[in-house]
Amino acid sequence: MKVAVIGGGSWGTALARLLATRADRVDLWFHDAEVESRVSAARENVVYLPDVPLPENLRTTSDIGRRSAVAQQSWQLARRT
Repeated sequence: MKVAVIGGGSWGTALARLLATRADRVDLWFHDAEVESRVSAARENVVYLPDVPLPENLRTTSDIGRRSAVAQQSWQLARRT
C-alpha cells in the first residue's frame, strides 16, 4: 500500500512513521521546502521531532503533486493557527 501524510510537523511525522511499519511506501509532505530538505538529508525531522529516525520506506516531499500521484490513501493533518 502507498500512503501520503500531508503535514510534516511533529504529529504528521509520528503518524507517517507509524504508517510506514505497515505500508510499502509513505510520502510525508512538507509545506516548507527548506524544512523538507533538512529532514530528507538528516533522515529525521530535526525541526519538529528530533532524535526519531525515519524508516527507509518513508520519503519526504514538498511537491504536493508527487504526493497525490502515488498515494492510495492520504491523511491530512490540520495546522494550528
